[in-house]
Order: sequence, then structure tokens, then C-alpha cells
Amino acid sequence: MTPLNRIILFIVAMVFQSGISQNLTVYNDQVLSFGSFYLLGATGGTLSVSNTGIRTATGSIQDVNSSFLVSAFTLSTDSLNPINIAITSSPTTLSNANGDSISLEAGVSNPANPIVQAGAPIQIFIGGTITIDREIPAGDYIGDLFITFSIINQ
Repeated sequence: MTPLNRIILFIVAMVFQSGISQNLTVYNDQVLSFGSFYLLGATGGTLSVSNTGIRTATGSIQDVNSSFLVSAFTLSTDSLNPINIAITSSPTTLSNANGDSISLEAGVSNPANPIVQAGAPIQIFIGGTITIDREIPAGDYIGDLFITFSIINQ
């Protein structure tokens, strides 16, 4: 079996702010990468990268000794008061040029409930899980993952 060599994610961070004096800036420091893997059968499975950087496979997915990355973001603000941040995302689909697809769902952030204030930026990590329902051809699978960072009123 030929390993799936590359999954390309375009992570789009959306910031919603509440209140006039609270601003949040999000920098994407590192993109999520699942590394190489292949299917040992036609039934599929899942491949996950945790928010602490651990990769696990289930079902007929076999991971290959290759590099993988958890996504990393730096959050900062000019607010002197600490602000709580809620992080959400929606499942998405990654596709290749032939229309084959893989489902992707982002995991929870680490830390789960970040708090940021002026002069104290924080780096958070978000993993994810891809789900492959059936045997698919090797190749590049591309898609967008939308992550929303919302300021919670206090």
C-alpha cells in the first residue's frame, strides 16, 4: 500500500469580540499535520493528533514513522483586564483532485479555557482527528478548518 503522504490544511482563525475595549489577536504558529499513514484494509478508521502532540490510529489505519504536528496559536490582546477565550470549530471535509474525501474534526484546545491580557500572550495547541470511512487512494487531501476564537463577557 502506498502511504497517504500529505494532508494540507488551511486553518482560518476567526475572532469575534464583544465590548469595545477588548481586542484579540490570533497568530497561527504551526499547522496541524497528521504525517504519513496507510490503510491495511478497506474498512477505514481514524487517525488523531492530540493537543499534547500524541498520534494514535484506530481501525485499519496504520501510521508510518513520519513527522506530524499539533496546531499551535498565540493569542494576545491589548486589554489590561484578563479576558476569557472560548474556542469552537466545525467538522470539515478534506478532498483530493478526484473527489475522494476524508472527514476532519478539530480537538479541544490545550489549555481548554485560555485567559489572556496585555503583556501576557498565551500559546495554545489544538489537535484533530481524521476519519476515513473506506479505502481511498493515496495523495494530497486539501481543505479548510475554521476555528473561532470568541471573547467571553465577564
